Amino acid sequence: MDGVSNLPDDILLHILSFLEDSKSAVQTSVLSRRWRHLWKDVSALHLDQNSFSTRERCRTFVRNFLSRRSTRLDKVSFTTNHTEETGKFLWSDHEPESLGMVLAYDGRTGPDHDPSRRRLLRLRASLGHRGSLELFDCFAVELGVVLRRCFGALTTLELRHCLMTFDNDGGGDPFAALPRLNCLKLLDCRVRRPRRCRRFKVSGLQLRELEIRHHMADDDDDDSLAVSEVLAPKLESFCCTGRVSRVERLRELDFPCLVRASVHLTYCSERVAMGWVSNVTMRLVRGLRSAESLDLCLKDMVGSTHKSPPVTPGNKATE
Repeated sequence: MDGVSNLPDDILLHILSFLEDSKSAVQTSVLSRRWRHLWKDVSALHLDQNSFSTRERCRTFVRNFLSRRSTRLDKVSFTTNHTEETGKFLWSDHEPESLGMVLAYDGRTGPDHDPSRRRLLRLRASLGHRGSLELFDCFAVELGVVLRRCFGALTTLELRHCLMTFDNDGGGDPFAALPRLNCLKLLDCRVRRPRRCRRFKVSGLQLRELEIRHHMADDDDDDSLAVSEVLAPKLESFCCTGRVSRVERLRELDFPCLVRASVHLTYCSERVAMGWVSNVTMRLVRGLRSAESLDLCLKDMVGSTHKSPPVTPGNKATE
């Protein structure tokens, strides 16, 4: 006896939303008299472009899925080994108000690319309520385009192992397009700037949590992420991990609402002068002087480690 068909609609929708491919979810739904229209209320779109014989069939499926559905999407996953152009039709053919989502994906190609190892790029963003977006293992994200299409809905953004690019309009301040953003994490990312843009700025009037991490081995690469300015007057938590050279050009910080700060930096004494390391570090720490708790660690990659204990309200760092 089939016990699944007798389940309530909300449970059936939950099951359908977890199928790895929405194409299978739709096919399963329309073949059943009981489920025929149920797919229209599924709140997730999982798309594997490789399950379609042509890109046009994939486009047709997505258009029909979006135009005939009766509820807002709150989750999208997309897998492809084609170029970045493939997914942009979702932005041009459907306004984000109806999609409630921004779509991007890993578009790596080339003779050295193994399709069996392609990485799934997951995004979560909702325009109607608190939204979050996660990007990881993405070869090239045109950051200005992605963020502007969100229309300021995101409150949480995490970029992990991403190579970011800027269009001419985005400039070096891509996060200014997100007025509601209160949590930003830039983890082991790279950035390719236009020739006219020499600075990478992080700004957010509502930003309360910021984490910047850079542990990539080829830190001297010109594409390595080096933030030059942070404008976040409401920031409460700041975490910075990486080489001293990544914060060399960072302007002096000013976080009047800062509660917690953690700075773990590495350097190579065989390549740089200790006086330069001290100057860069102290300039950074001066901007964190309002923190109630400060964890500072300097590590010489040759071997020695210099660690300062957490700073408490009664024992703040001196300039």
